[in-house]
Amino acid sequence: MSASTSDRSTLLRNVLSNLQSLNVTLSELLSFVVVHTQFNRPNDILFKDLVANTRVILAALYHNPATASSSLAWAQDITRAHHSDTVSQLTSVSHGWHFGATQADPTQIQDFQLDDMADHLEKSAPDLWALVIGLLGRRTEAVRARPAAQSERRALFWDDPEDDEYWDGDDDKAVVIISILMHSQDQRCNALQCVTGIFLHSCGAPEKLVKVLSRMGISIALSSIHRAIKSLTEHGSDDVRVLAQTLCASYAFDNLDFKVPSGIPTVEKPSDGLIHIATGTLLRLEHGVEREDLRCSAKLWDRNTSNPQASDPRPYNPRTTMRHLFTLHPEPDVAEGGLSRRGRFRAWFVARTLMTHGPAPFAYYRSQLRDPEPIETIPVVKLHQKPLGAMDISLSTISGNLEALSAMYTQGGVGDPHRDEDPAMPDETIMDLSEYVTLVHGDLGTYEKVLSALRRRNQERTPHDRLQAVVFVMGLFHLKMASADAIWRILVTPEGSRVDNTSFIKLVGQLRPDASSRLTSNAKYRDRHDLIAHVAAMLILNAWDVEVKRRWGYETLDAWAETKPSLANIEAVAESIAREYIEGDGQDLYGKQEEAVDQRDKVRENTLRTLNYLLLYEELSYAMNAGCIGRVETLFPVWIQIFRAVGKHKYANHMLRFMHALYFVYPEELR
Repeated sequence: MSASTSDRSTLLRNVLSNLQSLNVTLSELLSFVVVHTQFNRPNDILFKDLVANTRVILAALYHNPATASSSLAWAQDITRAHHSDTVSQLTSVSHGWHFGATQADPTQIQDFQLDDMADHLEKSAPDLWALVIGLLGRRTEAVRARPAAQSERRALFWDDPEDDEYWDGDDDKAVVIISILMHSQDQRCNALQCVTGIFLHSCGAPEKLVKVLSRMGISIALSSIHRAIKSLTEHGSDDVRVLAQTLCASYAFDNLDFKVPSGIPTVEKPSDGLIHIATGTLLRLEHGVEREDLRCSAKLWDRNTSNPQASDPRPYNPRTTMRHLFTLHPEPDVAEGGLSRRGRFRAWFVARTLMTHGPAPFAYYRSQLRDPEPIETIPVVKLHQKPLGAMDISLSTISGNLEALSAMYTQGGVGDPHRDEDPAMPDETIMDLSEYVTLVHGDLGTYEKVLSALRRRNQERTPHDRLQAVVFVMGLFHLKMASADAIWRILVTPEGSRVDNTSFIKLVGQLRPDASSRLTSNAKYRDRHDLIAHVAAMLILNAWDVEVKRRWGYETLDAWAETKPSLANIEAVAESIAREYIEGDGQDLYGKQEEAVDQRDKVRENTLRTLNYLLLYEELSYAMNAGCIGRVETLFPVWIQIFRAVGKHKYANHMLRFMHALYFVYPEELR
């Protein structure tokens, strides 16, 4: 021990001895400085030392066995009071977490985001948030460092949903815990509980489950849920009328069939438990659509071939329409040896497949890969929709579709203002639709029945009775479903297509060995969609393996990845694969039919053609997701021919009818 330390210890002992002889305690000394504001000027050493070493003093009291219990009890009391006050402050109306069940508004549900609530709670009550996160077993430093760590990881590897759940799970739990605390202090502070209760109602959760979660503080009570649903329904009806009466909205409807476990049959209506209802939604038209763009009802009637007084009839001619489709979006000039527009998309898709499903190092290039060239794109925007009330109507008949159209117009408060007053809505104002048209969306069955209904009504005298306002628009999602079914009819259904070991269904058997028989005979659309993508990825990755080995001798793609090839090098190989391994650019399989049988590699030809069909589907999916309507239109002639070849003549016919109406009947504004 140095002399200075020894002298200081002696000095401290003398000070303590003098304090004890004067009967002055340390607690009195401390309170005299801190509480009674003595010797606490900025330059006073006693006060400065207390401020600088507060944690040291508290730690010394906590770790001394004699003072540990009282120190801990004091800290708990202070912490409890502090966090209780914090929770009380969070329950203030100004924080926006009060949801009144009787005044519930749809926008409250739509705008509620768990991530937003987590950010707000973390900023408004950082101490409470850190405590809960700490109790959940995660350090607060990890929370703050998470975004940077995530972005760095995602720049190098695939996005892993399970990784996201690992990082975000504690935040969600913390929100639930703090929400329960807030709800316990103020029953009206129930944002999370209201959203949970409405979600449980929408899922048809059992009442017992709702009651249990309500007791746990996670949901509102069952009676409050019913009041909230009633309020949401009333507000929703008002929102539907507001949107519908702008006339800048389209209608979509479909059938919903479900079977109840028990039912009471009657003489008038024998029951087999199968319920048929119609559901609909109202979609706001975006991209600058104005009401005047839809004011063309009279012009469409004047071009209708069913109108005996039409001055400009536009009869449907499938040959003319098909020829017109081939003139849409003409192919730009391509340099000698270059790829066509479809070939360039396929080269992009081949490169993207390597970066998505190939070795992990290739994922780095995904952000650098340019999207395919656009062809008359429609900007992708967030869809604004208002659900319509379910209708007790079966859409299996033409009259049912007519009734559903009328019911949707009635919910929107549009139609014929001179119709008989509806006793259910005696004071409602009906907006006149006689000069306007409305876009109506549905599947192929709905399209057929609506067209039949329009033919039935074309002899009526008024625009309303003729359903002149209805302009039907085919649904592209149903077109995707039909395309997947067409691929199944080509590659799966025929017995001869399942013989070759490299056939589509054999590859499916490798992916799902336990379900290959079901997928052959009864595959649902989701199965078909996924398998088309997976088999295409398998074949493309196999092509990468073959091409890399042929060019540079690498046995695996991992070995090639270790050389860190450039993006330009990857794109060059992708273009070669698009030209050599897929029917289309550079691969004319019809021309090979003239060659001798013993000179043809039919296995390779089947693979080339299989990839052609799969990539036609992938191109359609991409174009729809990207809003590239021009690319969708370039695919119409191809799919029309495929539909005719596999026996789906209705789809081919109605696609042509729609395109005829779009380009030969509808005015530019409506188109």
